[in-house]
Amino acid sequence: MKRISFFLLCLAIPLVTGCGYEPTRVTIVNDLGSYDIHYIYISGTDEDDWGLNSLSGNEILIPGDSIAIGVEPGSYDLQIMDEDGDTYTRWNQQVPAEGYRWAVRLGELD
Repeated sequence: MKRISFFLLCLAIPLVTGCGYEPTRVTIVNDLGSYDIHYIYISGTDEDDWGLNSLSGNEILIPGDSIAIGVEPGSYDLQIMDEDGDTYTRWNQQVPAEGYRWAVRLGELD
């Protein structure tokens, strides 16, 4: 099980070093009815930690809203936490160059 810690997922290093990649997007859509999303965690499947919340500051994702998060194509674990602290997780999700879209629904509650 991954634990939440504070380490910086650095997407800028490939751009600075010249070893860049073609970024893609993970799009999260809040399809939870009347529940807000307060936390979005995306980490590589081989990582031990969830990393930082992809929502900044006091930002929340209200029902019907979406957010696109830039990542390198690859395999990721995704976790969403709603306003009640309930979690929704997708393990080993392949994110291709074309991107990935997840409309988070109540039926996916962990």
